[in-house]
Amino acid sequence: MTEMEHLSQELNEMRCQMARLQSVIDIHNLMGRYETLLVPQTMHRVAPEVFAMWMDDVSMEVSDRGVYVGPEGGNTLFSTLMGPDCEPHNADGSPDLRGALYLHHINTPMIEVAADNQTAHAVWYSSGVETPFNRETGKRQARWCWGKYSVEFIRGDCGWRIWHMHWFRGFMNDYYASWVDDYQNDTKD
Repeated sequence: MTEMEHLSQELNEMRCQMARLQSVIDIHNLMGRYETLLVPQTMHRVAPEVFAMWMDDVSMEVSDRGVYVGPEGGNTLFSTLMGPDCEPHNADGSPDLRGALYLHHINTPMIEVAADNQTAHAVWYSSGVETPFNRETGKRQARWCWGKYSVEFIRGDCGWRIWHMHWFRGFMNDYYASWVDDYQNDTKD
């Protein structure tokens, strides 16, 4: 191999490494967009803006709510089951979002991009607070909610998107109680 061929090979390898590093940044930003949209006001935008809706097997599982597969499943989860329709409503029919807070942080990213730069897998820890509406009391309840994301990504014409996602809830409990004393790991909220 000539020196020029060797330099050309090294240059190509560096380009591939740079592209994979850019993918790590893009994937991290995509998850940031997911978390930013994960509030009642914009929940309906989650599936079309961050998931690979062109894939028949796109899937999402949020704790114990079940696995939702395909574009229709994603829209059902984020528009119907977790969207503003799940909130109490004002007299005019609009969602009553007073006190609604769903704020989750993602941290400790571990992102691995495949050698072909077309798929990736990542995990994040997520600490957060939520204020779901409690229909029994007629009030919102402040809760801690911590868990972990496991996500597979795929690259398409529109860039990186979530292909398969599972959020494992570690614990959810009343803000005013210890997770030991008030462990809530169900969807009856």
